[in-house]
Amino acid sequence: MVAPLLFGASSDFPSLPRARSVTSGSAMGSLQLDCLYTQRKASNAICEKMVTQKIHNLTANDISQYSQELSTIAGKLSKKLQSTLCETIIDHTRKSGQTSPSARLIIDTCGTQKQKDAYVIVEKLAKANKDLQDQQTARAIGNDQIINEYIIHSLLQKIWHGIQTNTLDKVTLKQYILTWNTILSKQYPLGSFSYDMSYYLNRNIILPYLVKYPKTKYMNLSDNASLTKDLKNLNHGTLQNNGGLKARLKNTSLLGSIVTSNETNTNEETGNGSETISFQGKYYREKTQQKDNQGNITSRGFI
Repeated sequence: MVAPLLFGASSDFPSLPRARSVTSGSAMGSLQLDCLYTQRKASNAICEKMVTQKIHNLTANDISQYSQELSTIAGKLSKKLQSTLCETIIDHTRKSGQTSPSARLIIDTCGTQKQKDAYVIVEKLAKANKDLQDQQTARAIGNDQIINEYIIHSLLQKIWHGIQTNTLDKVTLKQYILTWNTILSKQYPLGSFSYDMSYYLNRNIILPYLVKYPKTKYMNLSDNASLTKDLKNLNHGTLQNNGGLKARLKNTSLLGSIVTSNETNTNEETGNGSETISFQGKYYREKTQQKDNQGNITSRGFI
């Protein structure tokens, strides 16, 4: 599975180390704005190269501290340098997860419409990540498909990490199920891949894990039983979640990719001798095979 977008400070959502600030005193003086107005072309070329380097070396703290001066500078830069400055700000925001009115002011001053739209998305993702950290995904999801998919995929990443390290906790799983039920009941937009992926992983990875580990340090027997029931209801549907994930599968072959659609057992196995014999955890891609009682391969499923 791939790691989620680089937002936030926790181990689940790591941020890249920040570069050391290279500015001193006034940002305007540090960027040497005066050199941009010389009439000598050679000097202009040198100036542009120098200013470009200074912009690349700006840190998130610089952007916040010198926002007014940078906004003034942005209005007087060439289109090329304006684009460089805006891309630097967008990149810092994406990596740190920290948004600010100062950064937005500069983007509004110098950004193209595409960059302004990109910054809006980054702002939304940063807010969604904070909601994830606060375990308040219900306030993050809504009519924005990008945000909904970011929330679902990030929760699956945390669940996957919990399964790999045997630290899956009831809070994360409850948050995942509640988020999905909210999306389903309110019919918020989501891509078909998210429905297919979640259905498949619920059925073939998460539920078998709950069967294998009915009681852990992070989940007691009662929690396990309740979450197992809720996860099955999420897959197969209730009146509250409008038929669950199963009703929205685009790739209906997933209904029989490992086991048949008869999923009455706790671990959703059919008891006909089928078994998963291989697994590759690369961006939720899984390769599986089934065998009959004689050991012959009867089916193979992919996502």
